[in-house]
Amino acid sequence: MARPNRVKAFLTSLTGRLILGMLAIHALLLPLLFGGVMFFIKEGYQTQFIQHVRSNSQLLAALFTEEMAQKSPEEMVSDALQSGQVIFAQIMTPDGQTVNLKNIDNAELGEFKEDFFFGQHGDMVYDISVTLQDKDGNVKGTLRLGYDEGPTQEQIKTAYRRGLYLVLAYGLLSLILVTFSGWQITQSLRRLRDAAHQVVAGEITKQLDVPTNISEVTSLGQDLERMRWKLVHQGELLEHQALHDSLTGLPNRTLLHDRMQHAFVTAQRLGKTVALLMMDLDRFKEVNDTLGHHVGDLLLQQIALRMRGALRESDTIARLGGDEFAVVLPSVENPEQAVYTARKILTTLEQPLNLDGHSFTIGVSIGIAFFPEHGEDNDTLMRHADLSMYYAKRTQSGYSVYNPTLDQQGLNEITLIGELRHAIQHNELILHYQPKVDLKNGRVTGVEALVRWQHPRQGLLLPEHFLQLAERTGLIHPLTSWVLNEALRTCQSWHQADIKLPVAVNLSPASLQHEQLFEQINHALQSLNIPPSWLELEITEAAILADPRLTQVVLGRLSDLGVQISIDDYGTASFASLAYFNKLPIQRINIDKSFVIEMSDETNAVIVCSAINLAHNMKRTVSAEGVEHPDTLKKLKELGCDIAQGNYLCEPLAANELIGWLQQPYRDLTDKSSPLAQN
Repeated sequence: MARPNRVKAFLTSLTGRLILGMLAIHALLLPLLFGGVMFFIKEGYQTQFIQHVRSNSQLLAALFTEEMAQKSPEEMVSDALQSGQVIFAQIMTPDGQTVNLKNIDNAELGEFKEDFFFGQHGDMVYDISVTLQDKDGNVKGTLRLGYDEGPTQEQIKTAYRRGLYLVLAYGLLSLILVTFSGWQITQSLRRLRDAAHQVVAGEITKQLDVPTNISEVTSLGQDLERMRWKLVHQGELLEHQALHDSLTGLPNRTLLHDRMQHAFVTAQRLGKTVALLMMDLDRFKEVNDTLGHHVGDLLLQQIALRMRGALRESDTIARLGGDEFAVVLPSVENPEQAVYTARKILTTLEQPLNLDGHSFTIGVSIGIAFFPEHGEDNDTLMRHADLSMYYAKRTQSGYSVYNPTLDQQGLNEITLIGELRHAIQHNELILHYQPKVDLKNGRVTGVEALVRWQHPRQGLLLPEHFLQLAERTGLIHPLTSWVLNEALRTCQSWHQADIKLPVAVNLSPASLQHEQLFEQINHALQSLNIPPSWLELEITEAAILADPRLTQVVLGRLSDLGVQISIDDYGTASFASLAYFNKLPIQRINIDKSFVIEMSDETNAVIVCSAINLAHNMKRTVSAEGVEHPDTLKKLKELGCDIAQGNYLCEPLAANELIGWLQQPYRDLTDKSSPLAQN
């Protein structure tokens, strides 16, 4: 099978095709050319022979006519034969007699047949007859001559042989030239093919070399080289795009893993340590949601530049997505060096950022982990640095170095998430209600629903133990739905028992921005047949300012429905103001308990007083949370605060306990000497 395959490969190759084409062309043209040339050569020889024969026979006839008086016919015939050109001579006299050469038997030459064409009778003799006339025109007889055609035939055969030799030589030379030319072209094309294979195989870093003296192949080689250069350039661009963040130009997660692996190998060889810093921006989502993604993108670019300026050239900073960054510090001498870098980044970001006429101060939480102490592979080290970062965010410490106890905390969080989901689905949560007291008449004007979790192992858990976890994991939406439904059901049962108290429910920022919030509240009110005015929604400043436009739309629809709206924890968002709230359908301002509890501090007292006056000027009522001391209650009454809430008045109670508390004989709750106030 090998030989047929080689033959087939040759026949399908360029050289094989050239040779086959040449052979086909020559097979058609050479016979025609050879036959034509030989035809004209043959005709030339034959014509020359006939012309010679005719002229010679006329000459002999003339000579014979002149010599007839001196010589006998036999002598003249003998002379003609001795010339070597004539092989047959005969004279016919007028009386019909023939005179032949005596010593030649003309009978052997056959019967005289006069020829008009060369080789006419196939006897190798050209017979011709010439009339013998004297000067007076008298016929003296007829001269018959026979000329030998053999020499001319030999000349023609020789010409045929030589022509055939020339044709064969020409064919062989053409075959050699075509083979050589095909080999040269094929060799150039092979080099071009090898260069193309080099490009296809991805070996594009080396310049292509296609040496050839064929201009077309040279042009193709130059085009291929330009294509290779473009591929190199495009490959570098694609590699950069694949390994870098398109917004900040920083390395992405893929390149970060590669740099970490390289740093690990180097550190092991030198006996050094590698530090990994995982970073998450603080308050970035508020800016992004409030001013739009365009400003958020510009902010990320400036933050990236600042952090890059705080690092060494050998350090790697990468953007992992959103507002998450990571820094690799190769070959650190000691943990303090990584801590110093973290503090430097924190200091750098403390400086305000100015964009589109706005000034921002964006904080960052940093988690630090070390190779090989805290992990010997990328995933482990990043997970431990992440745990440290979340701990720093929870504790607001700025940065945190990993320690093994965080693993247990992370495991506890994962367990707690599953248990919280189960608690929501299986009604293991409970609501406690804290009364709101009108400071003018001492009456209870409403209650605030506060969620509690009756954990099977940890006992009763307050919201600070699980609310932040619910917000991070998305469980805040089903949790909010459960609280709303449970609070409204309790409110309905109270009203059926002739206890006319509205209930207040807290909404987180995520819940306020949930697209189904209005439909969810409206459906709950209708399904329980509860007037919307019985429900009050308490919303924090941060929740409102996260997306002011959406907030205005959602609160407007809820207010039109009849739901009461209040601002909770007023004063905790430094960039907020009551002037902005004046545009929203808000009925009450709840001053944050951190200011109320510390009203003994003159600054806090001034803040509370200012908030009360501003709210009243805008025709809003004011509620003070966190009343824990009689002096605080007295001061709030003096400042004209409308409503108070706190453990001094009444701690949060379960629904049945609250009914019993409310059914005590009425006395002014602000008068602590009353029996009701003493319970």
